Amino acid sequence: MSFYLRITFIIVSILVPAGLFYFNFEFPKSRLSISANPFIGYLPLLHVRNYELFDNRALKIIEFPSPRHSLRAFRNEVIDASFISLEDAMQLKSEGIDLRVLAVVNISNGGIALIGRPGLTNVSQLKSRAVGFEKSGLTSYFLSRALKNVNLDLDDVRLHGIEVAYHEQEFLSGTIDAVLTREPYKTRLLKLGGHLLIDSRSLPGEIMRVIVVHRSSYEAKKESVEEFLSTWNKGIQEMRKKDKVSIQQIQKYFSVSDEEAQNMLSSVQILNTEESDELLRSLQFKVSVKQKAQNMIYAGLLDNDLNLINLEQGLW
Repeated sequence: MSFYLRITFIIVSILVPAGLFYFNFEFPKSRLSISANPFIGYLPLLHVRNYELFDNRALKIIEFPSPRHSLRAFRNEVIDASFISLEDAMQLKSEGIDLRVLAVVNISNGGIALIGRPGLTNVSQLKSRAVGFEKSGLTSYFLSRALKNVNLDLDDVRLHGIEVAYHEQEFLSGTIDAVLTREPYKTRLLKLGGHLLIDSRSLPGEIMRVIVVHRSSYEAKKESVEEFLSTWNKGIQEMRKKDKVSIQQIQKYFSVSDEEAQNMLSSVQILNTEESDELLRSLQFKVSVKQKAQNMIYAGLLDNDLNLINLEQGLW
């Protein structure tokens, strides 16, 4: 073995184990990866980041451009945990994905809306018209509920799958007559002349988002799961303490005015883990979940053969 080859071997034998030790120290196997997407209901994450309440040795938060991308990453087990709608969690569970709902993180109070083009004033006018939406359990559920109220079904409208980032573009182009969207796109479309046909205030307490984790990840990374829930609570604490800062963050993050930021903040009720636990224990919630499952079965979003009791109990 030549002198230079021996030196190279010695250097590699020293540096590789050291490098592996460093990698494991910085990114331990117990690190919990969590996906989220730009949404007003995840505001505590901004506070967590801005006030350095976030331990990146235990947690890794990955921001995806839309709920669809975030959901796909969770379904494919690219990440351990994700912020998704309760409807999506129920669908994943029905597909056989072994998950656990850690907490209800927010309840929609107007943040999800069906916006029509000028001249449309009622959901009943959407029959045979083109409706855009980013397909998910939540959007399909909300749209089916909105249509059912005026004796229409999903088959009575022409559905166009459009990623949420393109809702404004497609709405302005005239290719769709209405769009089911969420903040901040709801605010932007109303400013552009869109007409509010219905929003989640019409379904009080019904539309909620949760944090889910693969059950295998929960068992293997319990300390990191607890760290995340504690971090979420710290973010909410900061958010509630610093109202003005929250508004400023929304303004900057979503490029909206002060008034629009305040309206957006009021469009969602954000829950800490204590408030979530109280909700999950309530009889009203259990009844609501069963009713939601029945509505989803009616709309063809869940299998008719599902055992609703087992579905409900298997989530928590």
